[in-house]
Amino acid sequence: MESLELMLQKLSNNDLVVLIRVFTNTYILSPLSKTEFTSNLIQSSASRFVTALLIYGGIFLAIYETILHFGVAMNWWKNPADEVFKEIPVHCAHVYVSINLLKDGSDDEESEGNEKDDKKEDKKENNENTKYLLKYPIVYHFEFSPDEYAHEEYGTDLKFLKGKVHNWFESSEVYYHHKKDIGEISTQDLSFYNKKGKLIRGDDEYLCDLGVDTGDTIYCVIHY
Repeated sequence: MESLELMLQKLSNNDLVVLIRVFTNTYILSPLSKTEFTSNLIQSSASRFVTALLIYGGIFLAIYETILHFGVAMNWWKNPADEVFKEIPVHCAHVYVSINLLKDGSDDEESEGNEKDDKKEDKKENNENTKYLLKYPIVYHFEFSPDEYAHEEYGTDLKFLKGKVHNWFESSEVYYHHKKDIGEISTQDLSFYNKKGKLIRGDDEYLCDLGVDTGDTIYCVIHY
């Protein structure tokens, strides 16, 4: 007991502790004692301790949050809360797809892989110089039911949309009347573009992660 009292006495005589006590009395407790409402918070030594502790806690929390968000804004570090509370985008429930067909030229047939994708992307952006099979594209509304979602929170992916559009087109009257010219097509012959005309890549990516929102109109070019 005596050792505890001795330790507390030494602690009370510490310069830092004395400085904190002076600061607390001058800038925290003294202003609180000037009003009847706040003076009730510092009537006893215990209430003064709790009040000062809460105020210091609020000050340190405000400083911490300021430094944290400033560092995140400056890309110095990541917000640790992002690892716990991950933001989930709103899944895409339905889209409008504008469909047209384009015959590949000899240059496209000789190109492979990404080079072919790049040429397809250029064709969509320079559509004034391209000759599509249909004078007016087909615009069809595709809805996705919950049992069709690849993930219950993220919705469906681009691969599923390609398959859905492919199956619908093969059963359409347009394909029936032009089947001799079009021939057999697969999902690999379908290229999708967003509303800005940029090629949408990543079959295994969720539509919401590719910037496709519910109700958007996207463009599908079927190469044959």
